[in-house]
Amino acid sequence: MSDLRSIAHKITKGKNESDNWNQFFTEYKGYVGRLAGTQFALNLVSIMMDDHLWQEQELSGIGKEFLEFVGTCEKACHL
Repeated sequence: MSDLRSIAHKITKGKNESDNWNQFFTEYKGYVGRLAGTQFALNLVSIMMDDHLWQEQELSGIGKEFLEFVGTCEKACHL
């Protein structure tokens, strides 16, 4: 996997601009996708850890089952 900096450097040098721009945006989309996944995971953990939020909004049985599942996974992974 190429590094965005090296691709950008090639673009500024005018080397094979079309292919390098395509490669740059492909790499960029990958980085953005991974960042979005990480952000989602961190937000989910924050919400899950807020017991007051879960009790206050009186989540349905599905929400409670989800929390139990996450707890089971957490214990299994030793998090």
